[in-house]
Parts: sequence; C-alpha cells; structure tokens
Amino acid sequence: MSKCIPLTQEDVDRISGPSAAGDHHALHPIRHRDGWFYVSTDVLDDPAHAEHHDFLASKTQVDWADVPTDVEPTATSPSPPSSPSSP
Repeated sequence: MSKCIPLTQEDVDRISGPSAAGDHHALHPIRHRDGWFYVSTDVLDDPAHAEHHDFLASKTQVDWADVPTDVEPTATSPSPPSSPSSP
C-alpha cells in the first residue's frame, strides 16, 4: 500500500521549494482539510531530495488510505490520491 508522511506547517516551511538538485526538483506538500500537509514516501527514494531524507524519514508514515480525501482549495494544489478515507 502506498504511504505518505503527514507534516505540520513548520515542517512544510523547512522542506518546501527547490531541493539542492535545482529548480526542477521541488517538494510541494499537499494541504488537506484536516490541517495536515502530506508528501509521498516516494521522496525518500528520490536522490533529488537527499537533503531532506533524514528529516522526512524521522517522521511518522501513514497509508494514503487513512488520509482525508479533501484538500484545501488553492489554484496550485495537485489532485489528492484517488482512494484515501478519513482516519
């Protein structure tokens, strides 16, 4: 099952934006209506985000299925995962 990492606003401020690999590699956590931001655990295997691996690996991981499906409406929010449900 696909997993993600819930993040606080403080966490997001720490990791958002271009990674060391350059402007084409950036983390943009998705904010859900539950107040948490989420990134996929796939970033832990992406060398473009190596500078954030230790920090993100120290965070709790949850199944996407346990994440609320509704996201905060913003012009730049990507679509949420297709099958999560409320925790």
